Amino acid sequence: PNRDIGSLRCANTELTIPEGVEYIRRISNSNNLVTLNLPASLQQLGSRCFESLEALKVVNFAPDCQLKELPEMCFLNDKRLKTIELPESLERLRNECFENCGSIKWLAIPASVRYIDKGAFSGCTNLEHIEFAENGNLEVIDGGTYSGCENLEYIEFPSSLKVMNDAFTGSGIVYADLSRTQITSLPSDAANANYTLFQTCHGLETVLLPKTIKTIGSLFYECENVTSFIIPEGTESIASLGASNIQSLVIPASVKTFDGLLCNPSTVVICEGMTPPE
Repeated sequence: PNRDIGSLRCANTELTIPEGVEYIRRISNSNNLVTLNLPASLQQLGSRCFESLEALKVVNFAPDCQLKELPEMCFLNDKRLKTIELPESLERLRNECFENCGSIKWLAIPASVRYIDKGAFSGCTNLEHIEFAENGNLEVIDGGTYSGCENLEYIEFPSSLKVMNDAFTGSGIVYADLSRTQITSLPSDAANANYTLFQTCHGLETVLLPKTIKTIGSLFYECENVTSFIIPEGTESIASLGASNIQSLVIPASVKTFDGLLCNPSTVVICEGMTPPE
């Protein structure tokens, strides 16, 4: 077969791309396609490659697939997509690659993945669980990754994670465990006032931060169910937390500076240092 496939149209319910194909630019106008089988030889996909395949439910990658990236908007608006097992070769999920895939409930992120870019799972309204591989290589989760994931309630992040920005805006997250990560600043671009990690996460109750944290920026906005929060010893700087219903807050002796209102005026704030931070 040809190594490259340009624009492909399929009238059948199942399509198997033959071995030897290395590049697929786009499959479109294939409204009957339910199952897509991709070969081990596959190395590259075009932007929006499988966008708006309205009947697509199952995507199968060959076990030894060579694909390194899912491109921007790869599966955008594939609203019936339910089953996809990502290949172990993947290193990056590009912007909005699964945006508005409203039928996906569970997804495993291979150990090989290092970067998850902006909005990768935004609008995946039925996504309930993301499983990260133990001893994985994931380093970066960028902004809007889980925006609008209304049913995603719990995530435990891998120890390799170093960078996270405003990933959860409008999500259903209840419990976020970052305690094992290597993150030093949250959001990682804490100097950017436009970044709030858990903006309008109305169900959020618990966030566990890592011992590596040094700078805490804006974490909570309209997160009315956050009533308690532990600032790890070793934290040096805190900006506006924005959690209006926190009842009490202990600021460890390591904190030297804070900027803006930490919570609300009725919150009991206890400073463990000799003097309150400046």
